[in-house]
Amino acid sequence: MMSGKIKKNRKFLASVSFSIITPLYNTPENYLRELLESLQKQTYSNWQLCLADGSDTEHEYVGEICREYASKDSRICYEVLEENKGISENTNECLKFATGDYIGLLDHDDILHESALYEMMKVIEEEKADFLYSDEVKFLEKSRMHQILTQTWIWKR
Repeated sequence: MMSGKIKKNRKFLASVSFSIITPLYNTPENYLRELLESLQKQTYSNWQLCLADGSDTEHEYVGEICREYASKDSRICYEVLEENKGISENTNECLKFATGDYIGLLDHDDILHESALYEMMKVIEEEKADFLYSDEVKFLEKSRMHQILTQTWIWKR
């Protein structure tokens, strides 16, 4: 298994970018920070995180945290929504400012393994994939796995 340092230094033939789409709504602070940090730890660095925030005024810390991270990392794009329209409409708002070659969906209480985008990029390059699907691993606690559903589906024209 390749180390994270080796993966970070690998040069792919294509320069593919990923836009990770994440609608926010009253996200607990610890989940939000873990999500943001899981993106920043990616061994493949050509990504954009699109955050559309429909949180209510009692959860203003969501915006504060997002602006804090976005001010230090230009790959993090944050927009406050005038109103919360639910997960579908808020996701569509994220898509409006996505610029990536591929779109990834990430729930506001999820995290990515540090090599998630690297592995997707590897499959894109090796298989010339137009569409990829991968699922999730669920955790009860940080150290104990609950359910593994990971798999990758590839579609090529």
